[in-house]
Amino acid sequence: MITITYHIGRHEIAAKGHAGYAPEGQDIVCAAVTALLTTLAQFAAHAGDAEIRLEPGDIYVRCRPRARYDRPVALVYSTVAGGLWAIARRYPEYVSFEKYA
Repeated sequence: MITITYHIGRHEIAAKGHAGYAPEGQDIVCAAVTALLTTLAQFAAHAGDAEIRLEPGDIYVRCRPRARYDRPVALVYSTVAGGLWAIARRYPEYVSFEKYA
């Protein structure tokens, strides 16, 4: 199972574990989560001081945005979190999603 935590005020999303939906290399659930968080990591690196870890089964993306990116960072994090939440709703036995203020 992939466990996802989203800390809204800190612009921080972490995902740990593997979905186990299908064999490695064929797992659409893992691929979807990885694609969203890899995209978020690229944006975070551009928008401010980012702390990023992209390892199999361990992804962490936190951003301290530069002033001009405050609103875009909040919007992008919210959008990615919405996608992750939708994946968790569709595949609840493979993904859990927790949101914190």
